[in-house]
Amino acid sequence: MRGGPSVAGHAGAVRGATMKSPSPVAGARVGSSARPHLGADATGRREMLREQYHHDMRNLEARTLDLGRTVASAVYEAVDALVRGDTTRADSIVARDQDVNRERMEIQARVLTVIATQQPVASDIRLLASILEAVAEIERIGDYAKGIATIVLKVRGETLPPAVLYRLLEMAELARAMMRSSLDAFQERDASSAARIIADDEAVDALFKEVFSEVVGSGGVRVIRAGIRL
Repeated sequence: MRGGPSVAGHAGAVRGATMKSPSPVAGARVGSSARPHLGADATGRREMLREQYHHDMRNLEARTLDLGRTVASAVYEAVDALVRGDTTRADSIVARDQDVNRERMEIQARVLTVIATQQPVASDIRLLASILEAVAEIERIGDYAKGIATIVLKVRGETLPPAVLYRLLEMAELARAMMRSSLDAFQERDASSAARIIADDEAVDALFKEVFSEVVGSGGVRVIRAGIRL
């Protein structure tokens, strides 16, 4: 009888197609031979990027600490130059301020690059934000060192009472110690030490009042003029 294909004919066609097609198991074996190689390459690239990320984080923190120590020394050096009337050292401090400014900008630029390209986790975001703020404060302190050095050049030939000079050195030493302790607290993530450093600022304020009283009480016009510049 003529008509459409029989059910048996359909079944035979299905069996024939199945026999001619590659088995799923064989196909899986062929595909799996290439995937591990591509996966290893991708994993290697991720590991390299991650290692670069950790290197950047360590490097940024180290550069911030180094910049802070440099500026802490510059502040004391500037005050010492003031006490000694050393204009040569004062000129050097003024010139080096450009290096501080340049390093601050490079650190901040690198921080922004890491944030934009590395997708840091929340804890690292907080550290990077702290570095941005810290280097800005450090650079500002560096400007104070430059300012003191500039005063040295302006007051050359003018003298201050020994008591004032002694208090200035005492203030500079205390400020340098506070800054070094701040950097250590930052490195160690020590909030308790940071709180104590904030309290120590009262001692610097007290010394400032003593210096002011000594300058005003001296009565000399030249001394008062020099003191006002401080």
